[in-house]
Amino acid sequence: MKWMAMLTPSRWASAGLGADNGLLEAKLVDAPALPATAPNAPPGQLMPSPFSDAIWTHDPSHVYTAAAALVAIAVTALVAATIVLRRQLLATK
Repeated sequence: MKWMAMLTPSRWASAGLGADNGLLEAKLVDAPALPATAPNAPPGQLMPSPFSDAIWTHDPSHVYTAAAALVAIAVTALVAATIVLRRQLLATK
């Protein structure tokens, strides 16, 4: 499923936003919403985010890679739509 997800724009949009915001950073356990993910952790201990992903690393290369992937998907979709529409228009004449 991970390879299929790499072809979807939503995966790359969330990867770009995650890399831009640095979502891989650890969170404090003593927040009220986190005991379900770390029930036995002592308060104040840093725990990794349960939603972390390798492409959410907070650096420009990951942000630009996600943006380039989105541009590539958009160009591919535009070319495919142009070819399909052109064939349909030429077939009706």
